[in-house]
Amino acid sequence: MVTSNAPRNAPLRAIEDIYPLSPMQQGMLFHSRLEPGSSIYFEQTCWRIRGRLNLEAFQRAWQQLTNRHTVLRTCFAWEDLDEPLQIVMQSVDLPVTIHDWRPKNGEAVQVDTLQHRLEEFLAQDRQAGFDLTQAPLMRLALIQITDDDQYFVWSHHHLLLDGWSHAILLQEMFTLYEANCNDKNVRLPQPRPYRDYIAWLKAQDREQAHLFWKEYLSSFSPAAPLKIYTRQAVDASISPGAIYATEKALLPGELSNRLFMLAQHSHLTLNTLMQAAWALLLHRYSGQQDIVFGATVSGRPADLPGSEEMIGLFINTLPVRVQINDLQETVLSFLNRLQLGFADLHRYEYFPLVDIQSSAGISSDLPLFESLFVFENYPTGELKKQSRSGQMDELHIEMPAAYTQVNYPLTLAVSPGDPVGLIIGYQCDRFDREAIQRMLGHLQTLLQSFAEHPNVPLLELPMLTPDEQQQLLVAWNNTAASLSFDPVHYTIERIAQRFPDH
Repeated sequence: MVTSNAPRNAPLRAIEDIYPLSPMQQGMLFHSRLEPGSSIYFEQTCWRIRGRLNLEAFQRAWQQLTNRHTVLRTCFAWEDLDEPLQIVMQSVDLPVTIHDWRPKNGEAVQVDTLQHRLEEFLAQDRQAGFDLTQAPLMRLALIQITDDDQYFVWSHHHLLLDGWSHAILLQEMFTLYEANCNDKNVRLPQPRPYRDYIAWLKAQDREQAHLFWKEYLSSFSPAAPLKIYTRQAVDASISPGAIYATEKALLPGELSNRLFMLAQHSHLTLNTLMQAAWALLLHRYSGQQDIVFGATVSGRPADLPGSEEMIGLFINTLPVRVQINDLQETVLSFLNRLQLGFADLHRYEYFPLVDIQSSAGISSDLPLFESLFVFENYPTGELKKQSRSGQMDELHIEMPAAYTQVNYPLTLAVSPGDPVGLIIGYQCDRFDREAIQRMLGHLQTLLQSFAEHPNVPLLELPMLTPDEQQQLLVAWNNTAASLSFDPVHYTIERIAQRFPDH
């Protein structure tokens, strides 16, 4: 294991830069300090790498990334300060642990045992957490299963990176890895430091943003939580001590294709379709006509050159307000109305959520929303890298198993792949697994209705799954029974004889 952390009272010569936090970082830091023993905002990804991996070249590539990007050498300070600061260290050694789980004496790999051991390892890694005052807030683990098969675990705090940054880092890592395998130097374009984004934020027009969000949320009152999903008993399917769980679903390939076609032909985005379905589902579950949920935006400003290649935390969470007053409105009209509203929203997407709530005159004691929508519009899935020189075996990296925990009771994450993936994260003390599974089924039915009936009124869209419709309309209506045609007073006499004291 390689470890080297900046001392808590680091000398000035060890520090490269100091600057404020972004609003999103401030919120994450607040909640992380509020729940120091939890895994909130702990990011963990586990890949299965098949192929002969050059461990030395792999470790060196990640250390080169740490040297290259300031945010990977960043920690945080807040004690005795008017506002928290992020501190960039001149250099840090990235912690890497190597584990040898290869079978001994020719034993076969036991899949069930291996999976259980991996789950235990991942849970222990999450429990270890991070000391936010010590850099780096990132670590790696490589677990050797066979000579040509290994797990790679990448853990870091969400304060450092967003999902878009993951994709950039992986692309750069493979470039550096290949160069290291072939003993070559590679020159990557110099990245803009994250502090440039902080400076851009400071230069934005806060007054205009304040006026926009004040008007956007005028007359809105936060609704009560969805009581129907309050848990009544401990769910035996959830591991003891778990506070956050996920349920996943893949849309059928045909439905995914039809949604892409609907979006293309109607000049809409898939993001709009998904947010519209989520809003309609929340409307039907809650009975509210004025729906607000949170949505994560990329936050990479077009007027900051090079922002798409920068590494850091750029995302912001915005309230999305959807008013469903006219149930005779057609699906297409509903979708177009929402997309126009989203365009206005993004002009002021840089404004901090806490200031948005204040602008609307809503008390900070009340949650503005309790569900979060995340559209993962960055490259994910299977990565493949092949050496052009023949000195490195072809590596296949399978779709990762990822863990992340946010500060909202309910989160829908949409992966716009082929097929489209849905993941609902939920707090185990608030929601039942069965209710979340039903929610996924209802969401899929609404999306199916969008694809098949884009010109019908919202009122006519079905939400129940086929099995639920069968149960409700057929099974529960199977009330046939044999009837007696004796005079009524005979029936009364018989019942009186059976129950004379009644």
